[in-house]
Amino acid sequence: LMVAADLDEPQAKRARQEEADDDEEEKKKGRQVPQRTDCPYLGTINRHVLDFDFEKLCSISLTGENVYVDLVDGKYFTGRGQNTHAYRHALEKGHYVWMNVHDGKVFCIPDGYEVVDKSLEDIKFNLTPFFDEEEIEQMSMKVRYAKALDGTDYIPGCIGLNNIQNSDYQNVIVQCLCQVIPLRNYLLAYQPPKERKPDPVLSSLAELFRKMYNGRNFKGLVSPHEFYQSIGRATSKKFYAKQQDPVAFFSWLMGYLHKKLKSRDGGSMIHDV
Repeated sequence: LMVAADLDEPQAKRARQEEADDDEEEKKKGRQVPQRTDCPYLGTINRHVLDFDFEKLCSISLTGENVYVDLVDGKYFTGRGQNTHAYRHALEKGHYVWMNVHDGKVFCIPDGYEVVDKSLEDIKFNLTPFFDEEEIEQMSMKVRYAKALDGTDYIPGCIGLNNIQNSDYQNVIVQCLCQVIPLRNYLLAYQPPKERKPDPVLSSLAELFRKMYNGRNFKGLVSPHEFYQSIGRATSKKFYAKQQDPVAFFSWLMGYLHKKLKSRDGGSMIHDV
């Protein structure tokens, strides 16, 4: 009866309960989550199945809050405490190393400690690539060559994009924008404001640019899935799941970015460029 009641519980309420379970676990006895540098399960991590290009939603509840990725099979689940999807999956499959997709922290489930190890830095970088000013400036001065984990040779910035449901016209525009140096540099350095909810189109486009210029990719191509989804929502699916004119999409995107980046005097870097 308890199991049946749990299954009937609304998904949103369950997601909140899972997050509350995590908070309760971390605050238990007033102590922070313990850290360890000698996790015995690091050898079970499989980088070949990790794909951070897709929307980071729980495979069961489809919520985007408090999501962790299983570093053994690459699947996403919510929570970390008991009675959460991630906790149950860890016990059922014997997968004990998990990464929080929001802050990149790695935990051992169900043991409950944070894993601190330099060998995880490449995974964290692929989750959220970042570049400093010097690295961004160097991109215009020298050609870099890279080899992905899957053995593919590629040039960062000239990497291929997956064609998702006839999205090739969007990919063309994204590739063209990579050649507009001021805009490219702005997006590579862009960080969403913390004081308000980030714009999904601008944030996903900036993240897509950083993944395209990542010289440590696990794969030899990038999937613009999150950008594609944000475009579909922002345009009420006008530019979604069907072939469209790339010029029409370019006009819409430039107008949208101008509106989001517009300063008080009415100008924006889109108009300046």
